[in-house]
Amino acid sequence: MLSIAVGLTLLTSVYAQFDIPEPEVIFYEPRGFRVSIPADPDIKLFAFHGSKNQQLQGTEAGTWNSDVTVPQDGRLVYEDSTTKFSRGDYLSYWVYVILNNGQGYSRLDMSKTANDFVQRLQNSFPSHNPIGFEIPTPEVKIFSRGFEVSIPEEEGITLFAFHGQLNFPFTGLQAGQWASDITRPTEGRYRFIERSTKLKPGDVLYFWVHVIFNGLGYNLEGQEYKVEGGTSAPAPTRPSRPTPTPTSPPFVSPVGVTTCQPSLTVLKNGTQPCTGSLIFEDDFHGRRLSDQWLVERRFGSVDPDNEFVIYLNRSENLEISRGYLKIKPTFTNTVYRDRYDLDIDDCTGEIDSPACSRSRTKFLDIIPPVLSARISTKGKFHFLYGKVEIRAQLPNGNWIFPELFLESARNTYSDEFLQSGQIRMAFVSGGPCNTQDLYQGVLLDSREPYRTNNLCVKRHSSGGKWASDFHTYTIIWTPEKISTYVDDKFNCEILPIDGFASHVVDNGEKYPGATKWQQLGLSKMAPFDQEFFLTLGLGVGGHNDFQDTKYCKLPWSNTSPRAMSQFWQKKTDWASSWENFDPDLQIDYVRVYAL
Repeated sequence: MLSIAVGLTLLTSVYAQFDIPEPEVIFYEPRGFRVSIPADPDIKLFAFHGSKNQQLQGTEAGTWNSDVTVPQDGRLVYEDSTTKFSRGDYLSYWVYVILNNGQGYSRLDMSKTANDFVQRLQNSFPSHNPIGFEIPTPEVKIFSRGFEVSIPEEEGITLFAFHGQLNFPFTGLQAGQWASDITRPTEGRYRFIERSTKLKPGDVLYFWVHVIFNGLGYNLEGQEYKVEGGTSAPAPTRPSRPTPTPTSPPFVSPVGVTTCQPSLTVLKNGTQPCTGSLIFEDDFHGRRLSDQWLVERRFGSVDPDNEFVIYLNRSENLEISRGYLKIKPTFTNTVYRDRYDLDIDDCTGEIDSPACSRSRTKFLDIIPPVLSARISTKGKFHFLYGKVEIRAQLPNGNWIFPELFLESARNTYSDEFLQSGQIRMAFVSGGPCNTQDLYQGVLLDSREPYRTNNLCVKRHSSGGKWASDFHTYTIIWTPEKISTYVDDKFNCEILPIDGFASHVVDNGEKYPGATKWQQLGLSKMAPFDQEFFLTLGLGVGGHNDFQDTKYCKLPWSNTSPRAMSQFWQKKTDWASSWENFDPDLQIDYVRVYAL
């Protein structure tokens, strides 16, 4: 397993190729501070992360976290206008730069004590609200589906930027769940309109706004709106997001600029979307599953993991209800009875293979005893590098587990033993063992001792089950590393250093796929240098995800050819947990952003 400490050690070693200039820190009187580095022509982006009087741990986001892409007077500058530092206070911070060649470098564990102060000149802060302009109080309207946040049109305003998220307060000037720049007023107001999210009484909309007025930028932070019963306005009929007109004000937005910068993300057709743009989204608010998903129909009990399920397209197993995707396990014998022979109609697996057909003459075991569902974007949406967010409540029941994966679109390196790689957004046992432990990371082989060598474990902070509540699971996949987050908090990162092909496990052996990664790989990230697709599903049992130990006895043997029969014969030992808890996987939304 990779711990956070290990991940940070790797981070500093891989970034030794480029020396970031030591940042200049200035504390202002009466309040505010500035952090900057020289504007090197090779630097594409300068990111600042910092907190006051609180030591940041590794790459923790911090109170302030901002990306700067446009220099001011020859320097890349982050400035804060509102925070007062007294003598003896300190700023804990780290910085990150991306060069024009796409390589990223960081400088960690820095701090500066406030001993000397510089008098601030009037209006020297682009984000300060001087006398003469105050951002109007935003008006919030709630619709039966969606909401609107707006300010009145006023001469001098050229941009209204909205950043919001639902039920999660901001910890700085973050982009948020919704981020949009509005440059054209509609009927006398600058309006951000969201048309798909159904807000419930008790929900809280947290937001901050940024306004450019007479060429200067102003922030209004810490806004929140609690949803009461009913709606406050009829549903809007106008487009929700007017097309922004690129501008070039002297202020640089904390989360980027309005002009399109090609990202490091590459889509299936070879195009590069704009940096930070939303390239895939499903919030499951329709009545049916959208056509951007493929519904799998096949036996799950095939290599590499041999789950004890059949994936089918049945409403009893796959449902969209009240804005959630629900995947539910049911028993096979309620449809097919106990049998050994079955052909899957319209099978999405390889025809005439064990994925599509089972017969007593070829297999010693029964057909999988559980029906489930699994969907993917295979053949529809592929991408290389990006940020993926999934908000979900994981299944709760013995021997059930979520399948929130990124999988290789072409299996370039091998179609066996997961040697073309798998990225796991979130894996938790539904019970009875290790329900407090969440695993995130990558699989480079389906077999031990390789399988779990690049998975990070996070223990539930309150000692409860991860499956008890909704959480947001995030991965950020770049040409340098794969980072994981839970509820916007950093968990760990996996770095290739000199390449995954050079990695060894505890016994000193390289991974079985290392030779192919080295020979065929396009970069040190191989096998994670190819396009991947999204997979959402629910699995049960199998031969690899549960290990038989003295602390966790399995009702089957992982090495037995009759493992499913053994599992089914012990049904009375585990089936009641599916009745007493919630065995469904519920997904609120899936979003993919370009880097």
